[in-house]
Amino acid sequence: MKTNTKRKSSEEIWIALAGIILVVTVVAMVFLLGRRKPIEQNEYEQALLGKWAYTHEKDKPTLILRNDGTAEFEGEKYEYTCDGERIHLVGRTNEKHLRYVQKDHQMYLYIQSTYTKQADYNYQGTATPSEVIGYWLCEATNWTYEFTPNGTFMEDGALTGYYEVNEEAKTVKLMYGEALEDAVFYYQITEEGLFIEYPWLMEKIGSR
Repeated sequence: MKTNTKRKSSEEIWIALAGIILVVTVVAMVFLLGRRKPIEQNEYEQALLGKWAYTHEKDKPTLILRNDGTAEFEGEKYEYTCDGERIHLVGRTNEKHLRYVQKDHQMYLYIQSTYTKQADYNYQGTATPSEVIGYWLCEATNWTYEFTPNGTFMEDGALTGYYEVNEEAKTVKLMYGEALEDAVFYYQITEEGLFIEYPWLMEKIGSR
C-alpha cells in the first residue's frame, strides 16, 4: 500500500508539472503570435516614432507612435500612417487626421474642435463681415471664442488680443500681445459650426 501511494503521488506530480508546462507554452505562443513585427515606414513616420507630450504636461505622454504601425492618442488605440502633413489615426470606431508641423524633437499638433455659435453681432460696416465673427462655444471642452467686428477677440473668457482672418487660406491669426506667442489656427464653417484646428506644442519625451 505504501509503494502504491508513493507511485500515485509521483504520477500526480508529473501530471501537475505537465499541466504547468502546457499552460506556459500556450501563454508564450499567444504572446509571440500577438506581437506585431516592425513594418517598413516612410521618413516622416520614422521621424515621429516615440512618445510625445504637451510642453505643459511633459510627464504625461498624449501621443505614442510605434514602429509596428500602432499608436495611442489620448488613451485610445489606433493604427497610423503619416504623409508629412497629417498623422492619420484609424481606430475600430473612429479615425482622426491631425495636421502637424515637426521640428527636431518638438512639433505642433493641431487639435480639432467644433464650436457652435451662441451669439452674433449686428455688423454696421459696408464690407463683407468675417465669417468667424460671433461668440462660439465648444460644448465638449467648454472652451470659448469671441470675435468682434472691430478685430478683437477673447479666448475662454480670459485671454484677449487682436485677430486677422485669411479667408482664402482659411486661417485665423491670434495676436495675444505679451501674454502669449501669436498663434495661427485653421478653420472651416460647417453645418455643425466653427471647426478649428489649433496648434498645441508637443515635445518628444521617450523612445518608441
